[in-house]
Amino acid sequence: MSNLPSRRHISKARAASILREASGLLEARYGTPRLGNKRHPVSELVFIILSARTRGRHHERTYRDLRRRFQSWEAVRDAPLRDIEWVIRDSGLGRVKARQIKGLLRRLTTDFGSLSARPLRRMPTDTLESYLVGLPGVGLKTARCVMMYALDRPVFPVDTHCMRLFVNLGLIDGRMRFEFAQDILQNAVPVEIRKTLHVNAVAHGRETCVPRMERCEGCVMADLCCNRRQS
Repeated sequence: MSNLPSRRHISKARAASILREASGLLEARYGTPRLGNKRHPVSELVFIILSARTRGRHHERTYRDLRRRFQSWEAVRDAPLRDIEWVIRDSGLGRVKARQIKGLLRRLTTDFGSLSARPLRRMPTDTLESYLVGLPGVGLKTARCVMMYALDRPVFPVDTHCMRLFVNLGLIDGRMRFEFAQDILQNAVPVEIRKTLHVNAVAHGRETCVPRMERCEGCVMADLCCNRRQS
């Protein structure tokens, strides 16, 4: 891919330059926080599944409730589905998420004999991504979040905050479909800034560039943003 599908012709080299500048500004402002993500890949899988279709950071409380109720992921795996669903009932789509969590824990146990992180850590990146997207409830964005946060792979998960950043930078058209954006945007981001750009884009989207509540005055991205509100 040489160019991003934006409203104006932007080469991959120019896009990379813009993204490096944006990453530096965002990192200076937000400092690349952890955002509650987990270092163990099984924990991160569950954490990301719970975060789907929730507002704000409600899923963090739901995750803590699940950990308090069950002493281990093995206990979650072996628990009746209704018990898991009851604990996560406030997360939205509780029944669906309970089935996904129980299903992926069973699948990992079947494939590796335990819920150890070692088999995942040993997989080559391409193999790892293919394996993760085959787990119950795991799409490409979830897989790459797990790979980035818990397994230190140089990937770029694309969520709504990242999409919004790219639109505001004028790098893509706002009509791009989410499922097509994962590889297109990852390929545009220089490898060395993928994690910092993703994390700080999320922080920026939560704190400053909130849809319909944008805090454009004083925004560190003001000079780069194509869609900032004029005062």
